[in-house]
Amino acid sequence: MQTADICPLVMVILRVKSDMSKAFKKISGLKDVMPTEYGGHGGPVQSAIDSWSAEFKEFYSNGYPLASIQVDETKRPASARNYMKEYKDAEPTMMGNAGTFVKLDPGD
Repeated sequence: MQTADICPLVMVILRVKSDMSKAFKKISGLKDVMPTEYGGHGGPVQSAIDSWSAEFKEFYSNGYPLASIQVDETKRPASARNYMKEYKDAEPTMMGNAGTFVKLDPGD
């Protein structure tokens, strides 16, 4: 795999050197999980992509699994409510009537 095959954002986050021997010596078991393209025994990168892609699609095929999880604000202690009051520019209801959780759309 060439570095051109990896998306630019990943290249900013990761730094892959051409010689992995130092890493293999310092990190026990690394060679077993690294892809063959990097001198490891973990199989080709494309194989991992295909495998995890199928598992990911199956996991989310019935909708977002965490959509039904909600916070019960009635159980939050009064001392933990309205932390946004520290920020003068913040709207008091920004985090809801009470609490520090913001409900996000799972699609975001």
